[in-house]
Amino acid sequence: MKLRSLAINQFKKFSEPTLIDGIGDGLNVLVGPNEIGKSTLLDALRAALFEKHSSKAQSITALQNDRNHAAPVVDLTFEMEDGLYKITKRFLKKPYARLLCPDGRTLEGEAAEDALRTLLGFEEPGKSGARPEVLGMWSVLWVQQGQSFGAPEIPGSARSSLHRALETEVGTVLGGRRGREIPRVIEDQLGVFLTKNKGTPRGKYKEAIDRLKTLQEELELLNDRRQALNKDLEDLFSKEEMLSRLSTPEKDKADQEELAKSRKTYIRLSQLETEIKSAQTELQLRERKLLEATTNLEGRKILEKELASEEATLLEARTQLAHAGNEDKFAREELERIRLKVRDAEVAVKEIDDAVSRAQRVLSAIDLESRIQDLALQQNLWGPPGGSGRAPSVWYNAI
Repeated sequence: MKLRSLAINQFKKFSEPTLIDGIGDGLNVLVGPNEIGKSTLLDALRAALFEKHSSKAQSITALQNDRNHAAPVVDLTFEMEDGLYKITKRFLKKPYARLLCPDGRTLEGEAAEDALRTLLGFEEPGKSGARPEVLGMWSVLWVQQGQSFGAPEIPGSARSSLHRALETEVGTVLGGRRGREIPRVIEDQLGVFLTKNKGTPRGKYKEAIDRLKTLQEELELLNDRRQALNKDLEDLFSKEEMLSRLSTPEKDKADQEELAKSRKTYIRLSQLETEIKSAQTELQLRERKLLEATTNLEGRKILEKELASEEATLLEARTQLAHAGNEDKFAREELERIRLKVRDAEVAVKEIDDAVSRAQRVLSAIDLESRIQDLALQQNLWGPPGGSGRAPSVWYNAI
């Protein structure tokens, strides 16, 4: 397989369409500074070849653009023995796969994925994405960033293929005189780098190990210096921003205006808190007065019962008419006084309602309105003695 072009869009750090074209035969080198996106292009190439377009694995969600989280798209053109193939995949949002074949066919969706797997010789990835165990020999040949110096992970499917290839090659090489010379040559070459008895490093190999250790120590020192430099730069940027802020009259004026506005708001809030506390105190006082009025109302009901009893006695004993008339008059006067108290209580409740309405502009309208409705329900229990039994209507309008 030969790569010919790679195009990506909304892929990790690449927010704009990016095309790498003109890839020829032989060795092609992509050069650029760190963090420019070389490893990202390798991830895009791997996703186009081996990952399923419909996958929701964590390795696929990590392909989204860093800023807008748009759907990543990869377009890869590669050449096989029978001609050029073009695979296009879109992941995560409205995913699709499209494979253009040299014979003019266009395969889409799972048909395109199946044809690609058959063409390249790897198994279908699982829910966790394209793992080495499903890639076969591709897992051995594919070198990712940071893995070039480590031992490759060889799955079982690739191991058997390697064994067959090595057995064929070794069988050819080991036959005859050349085969017998190989162990001696290997031992001589190994003696240049390792001592014969203990196998400890020697010569250029030891020098390389020592040099590597020295370079690692220098790298740690440079990393420490870089971190310190980054911190100094951050402090410098912060101080420059503060200096710019302090040296700009427009910003100073805006800050002063904002400060004055905040002070006015604070004073207004303090006044409102004072008004709320005053209203709450007044409300508690009115509630106590209302409780007293309710107690008097209960006394009035008792008097009504006594009056009814006296009226019955009046019918039975006309001889006590005068005495009963005096008691009736006294009871009616008492009733009138109670009515006056009730009327005063209604006026007091109205005043409470007004005070609560003012407090409602600052506090929660729902909580205070619930208190007033409770008072209104208690007032509905009052009714005129000897009347129709209907309670007087008292309405409280909350603004």
